Amino acid sequence: MLKIIAYVVLALFLALVAVYFWVEAQRKKEKEEKQQAIALQISTMKDNFKKDLNQMVSDQLLSKAGSDSIYRIANNFFVFQPISDDNIFYCEQILCRVRDALPMLNGEANNLEQAQEFTSLFVQSLPTDAGGYNAHFYRMRLPELISQLTTYQEQAGETKSQTLPQAESVAEHVA
Repeated sequence: MLKIIAYVVLALFLALVAVYFWVEAQRKKEKEEKQQAIALQISTMKDNFKKDLNQMVSDQLLSKAGSDSIYRIANNFFVFQPISDDNIFYCEQILCRVRDALPMLNGEANNLEQAQEFTSLFVQSLPTDAGGYNAHFYRMRLPELISQLTTYQEQAGETKSQTLPQAESVAEHVA
């Protein structure tokens, strides 16, 4: 009788160990699938942003170097910030705001030269090194730059008959 109990306990123990390993394998698989889904979401977000910038290059609103500079906003977002649902959402929002603020993408670019000037000034105000794309830049500085770009475009739309402010004074305001 004792041998039978020992065999039953041993069989139950082996069954529990097998179930434990199966559950852990399922958890690991689920975690990997979630990571792949997040990576795909980030990649898609960056690809869409890149397509919009490439359209601006083909419309001659933006130079290839300017496009690369603006793309660093998307490319460097997760360098100094953790990947989390909140940060992914914020990244999507900030990229949409950048996209909407750029002249040709919001349908406000009636004057190509003026739109090129605004975009160029925006590009010049972006950090030149990867270290500049930190959380402070994305949370504080970039929203200010987007707001200034939008304001300059609105002012230009209201004063189409007036001349464009000198590039140096606008650059000082943007920077």
